[in-house]
Amino acid sequence: MPPPPIILPRSNDPKLIVLSELEKLWAQDIAMNLRHRDQVNKWIDGSEDDAQLVGALGEIAVAKYFDLAFPRDYRERYGQRADFGDQLGVRTTRRLMFPRLRVKKGDDGCCVYVLCVIFPRSAIPHEGVRLHAWAWGEHVKLSTPLEDPGDHHQPAHFAGMTSPFVQLDVDTIPKHILERCERGYKPWWGER
Repeated sequence: MPPPPIILPRSNDPKLIVLSELEKLWAQDIAMNLRHRDQVNKWIDGSEDDAQLVGALGEIAVAKYFDLAFPRDYRERYGQRADFGDQLGVRTTRRLMFPRLRVKKGDDGCCVYVLCVIFPRSAIPHEGVRLHAWAWGEHVKLSTPLEDPGDHHQPAHFAGMTSPFVQLDVDTIPKHILERCERGYKPWWGER
């Protein structure tokens, strides 16, 4: 008799990505491997490790939703280029109330940035990562001032969700942006 099928949790919100235990472990592995390279985001939630994990969870959720493969040069492109393809970046926050899309001063204005919001275990109906919104980097940079919340010497542009250039449906990301990304999502460690 075959083993019973594994039933993965699902959400009624198609943009709320519920990650498996394997995917959460993968995010932890990514965070540990990139921890020493992080000079840009260590101030998020006051912990360098937490910033890495938050970012990895968002990237995995975007990859899973759009069926994107992690780039082969993922570790080399960290903090230097788009997360996927040549124009798709991911920004993740734990801020549930009034989340803002952060675009750093040195980020490419020609990139699309997806804002992911992490819902905690206490969330009802599910914990997960919600693909919340997206915007072009240049629109965020041109329309919002540089800010340094918390005085961490890491100024960035922050776009609120009511900004006219912020799109609240990630399915409206231009197709050519996604077509430039490698397809075939699957969790992996190290070399493929």
